[in-house]
Amino acid sequence: MSHAILGTPAAEVRKLQNLVDDGRRLRAQLRRVARALDKADPRERTAARAGLDTIARRGRGWSRENRALLVSLVIHYYPPDRLAGLPRELLEDAVLANLDVKNLAAMAAVSRAARRAASSDAAWRPQYARRFGAADDASEHFDFGASLRESFRQRLGDPAPGDRVEIAWRGRFRLEGLEVYRGLAWWAAEVVEKRDAAAAAAAAPDCPLDDRRARKYKVHYVHWDARWDEWVARDQLRWPVPEGRTGVVASGDDVEVWCSGSAVPGAWLRAVVTAVEGELYCVGDVASSGRLWVRRDRVRLIQRKQDRAPRAPKRLQPCRMLFALARATTAAVRARLASHSNTR
Repeated sequence: MSHAILGTPAAEVRKLQNLVDDGRRLRAQLRRVARALDKADPRERTAARAGLDTIARRGRGWSRENRALLVSLVIHYYPPDRLAGLPRELLEDAVLANLDVKNLAAMAAVSRAARRAASSDAAWRPQYARRFGAADDASEHFDFGASLRESFRQRLGDPAPGDRVEIAWRGRFRLEGLEVYRGLAWWAAEVVEKRDAAAAAAAAPDCPLDDRRARKYKVHYVHWDARWDEWVARDQLRWPVPEGRTGVVASGDDVEVWCSGSAVPGAWLRAVVTAVEGELYCVGDVASSGRLWVRRDRVRLIQRKQDRAPRAPKRLQPCRMLFALARATTAAVRARLASHSNTR
């Protein structure tokens, strides 16, 4: 069947409706339907939706592998506004197979049924486990009885002990040799202890109130001695950035460069690409030796040049403002006198 000529999506869906067995033939026909939908235009996909409705309701009794193929069809080709009409079991399978925070939020906006499925613990358990580890310890760090979706949101804003994070530090630092790096650097660390605002205030009574209440996370820098452990504020802390290690990097893009020594842990240093030559990227004004050339595996893309917000115009000093106003007034007077002389 798989080597036969591929028909229209509606024709392939009709063949799928006529199949009774739940085995290899059904699996092969599901793949043919997916290929037909891939090659079809929007009008042909619309013509096949009625058959997809019937198949979606039949799929609840299929085997796990065939249900997975059906779920992939639902996710990629089913109109979002009709997801609410699917059987509850299939809708939950579609949500579980599409575990991504952005996609879960998009599905939750479709209907009440989709929102219930996208907000369930079954949908957020793999997401929580992938980001923070086992989901069973969520109640240990946050409100007892809270949903995993709410626990996920709370933990993103308030890391717990054991979480791997990155700590911001701005200034000059030297790893090995005479090379000195400067700028904003992000150091890999782990949260080892957390205290509330009252405990932070009692621990540092001489510090300003806002500052001492903010420093409630004790972090240990990865591969550094414990004597470097310190308390940091939430605005010094961020979650590790997994993206940006692949893709095209052009001149003018904002990046982070991995700077490290042979025996000393390093950090991600914020920089701007000034030139590109093959596999080498030049980042300026981050090292004491001048321009720094690095390979792609040491560069992490943060923001492209065209996506950067335009900078606000520089504010002129008062004296410069007066000079600019005087020049503009003089030019206006000269233009007025020239126009009068021409009319005469």
